[in-house]
Amino acid sequence: MHRSILLTSLLLLCTLAIAYTPSDKAKISVLTCSSGKEVYKVYGHTALRFHDAEQKKDLVYNYGMFSFDEPHFIMRFIRGYNYYLLGRESYRNFSRRYKAGGETVTEQNLNLTPEEVKTLFRALERNARPENRKYLYNVLYDNCATRVYDIVERELEGGIVWNNNCPEASFRDLLHEYNHVMPFSQMGIDVVFGSKADKQTTCREQIFLPEKLMNGFAKAQKADGSPLVCNHHTLIQGQKIHSNTETVLFHIIWGLVLTLAIFFRFKARKGLRIYRIILFSITGLASLMVFFIAFFSIHPTVWPNINLIWINPFWLIIAGVLATKKQPKPFWQKYLNAWSIIIALFLVLGIAGAFYMHYGLIYILSSLVITSYIKTT
Repeated sequence: MHRSILLTSLLLLCTLAIAYTPSDKAKISVLTCSSGKEVYKVYGHTALRFHDAEQKKDLVYNYGMFSFDEPHFIMRFIRGYNYYLLGRESYRNFSRRYKAGGETVTEQNLNLTPEEVKTLFRALERNARPENRKYLYNVLYDNCATRVYDIVERELEGGIVWNNNCPEASFRDLLHEYNHVMPFSQMGIDVVFGSKADKQTTCREQIFLPEKLMNGFAKAQKADGSPLVCNHHTLIQGQKIHSNTETVLFHIIWGLVLTLAIFFRFKARKGLRIYRIILFSITGLASLMVFFIAFFSIHPTVWPNINLIWINPFWLIIAGVLATKKQPKPFWQKYLNAWSIIIALFLVLGIAGAFYMHYGLIYILSSLVITSYIKTT
């Protein structure tokens, strides 16, 4: 996941270009890493380890590599055209990085025959070639965890017999199990994701999360009825990474926004116009991103999106009107008043559970309702 891995992987590609056949004692295992402190690590990570102690080879195949240095990285990520890479590095470097990050790493040794190990190893080598290593990343359907499942399932004769006994959950529910520690990021994702994120997932769909894949592998079987995983153990014992500091800060910041809305609306009306301009402008600018993602990205879960009812460029228009005139014309006053009623209804229906609404939006929508009403002349 770090830029330095790219160079390391390229060097390893060169050093392993020579002919090599795994020994009969070689093993392949699944590495599952716990949630990390960076946003892109919050859901954990999955990789495959190839260990041939007899020939002193210990490698990790990592489908989670990317580089921030690639041109237009942010724009491509927003539009859903973000490409990830299969990289290969030494287990020593891999473990050193995760020890430094404080994450827990669990290893599941796959119950494979020597021939199955060789078959899977050759498939990984083919995938690691420069012409094959890139793939179009999708957080829910095609990522480091799903790629590991796919290659193991594809290369095992008869595939994997999957256990379909898992808790019912939507994609949004599953994401919330991990991103609740980052409430600002969680709210942004919840606003951008539409109703498709609320559909119930199958057990197979849940494996986009590394921990769910690990749990699924623990229950899975090979075609001959033997367990897919023969044993597991903790390689790296992690530390407590996340605290409630960001959650407290989240409530303080949005609580302050709501408090100021009430204060300017009822106690210091001279400052209300400036507050409206700032609040409406920020909401309008944020809406441009939401609209762009909804209509111009290939993410499968961003449309339809009921949040477009309240977060849209209309707020920029109103902010512009308020900035040019201290008292807008009656037309704009009536329009904004009608809009405040719509937002109030959205808020009430969201709280009542008519649709999913992130709890942080209670602060924001309440502030918009309180400041939107303009007394008509």
